[in-house]
Amino acid sequence: MSISRDSFWSVWQCHSEYLYRQSLCMMNGNRADAEEAFSAAMLRACEAVHVQELRVTNEKAWLGAVLRNVCVDAHRRRQRFHDDSGDDEEPVDRIGTLESTAPSPETLVLRDEVESCVWERVLALPPTLREPFIMRFQHDMSYGDIAHRLGLTNCNVRKRVQLAYRALRDVLADLKPDSRRETRAIHNGMARAS
Repeated sequence: MSISRDSFWSVWQCHSEYLYRQSLCMMNGNRADAEEAFSAAMLRACEAVHVQELRVTNEKAWLGAVLRNVCVDAHRRRQRFHDDSGDDEEPVDRIGTLESTAPSPETLVLRDEVESCVWERVLALPPTLREPFIMRFQHDMSYGDIAHRLGLTNCNVRKRVQLAYRALRDVLADLKPDSRRETRAIHNGMARAS
């Protein structure tokens, strides 16, 4: 399936609600940042389509990856701005109990980078492994539903998801040592889902 200049807007409109919800989630509920990321992702995807007609097997996943990259870029810019500001003073109006439960900006950026790295690898998997894996983990489909949709046996779908997971586990192991705690949490979440 390919996305052309003529079909881009209908594809975008079809997935816009999902993408906006994802943007809102990735931008930690900040509506202004979410709308900015949503618009930037739309422009980036539109430019990619205008440069060349893209062959995309899963439009929603591709648009989601574009949005994730935009959000990661926004977090990195914010982090660089914060690092460059030289403001070492702590804000006075922080509430101690909320501060301890909320993840730090560094953790959020690291989580986004790890997720982006993993999804890049997911999209690089062979289609026979990628499709069942995305259906299982991104769309939360049951093995039976995936088997019915792809015309495979339930056992075959489980094996393909297992092989994809095994390939991605190696990616998680290769990440930097300082991000192992975060990757372990993602790894454990993926293991529980399977």
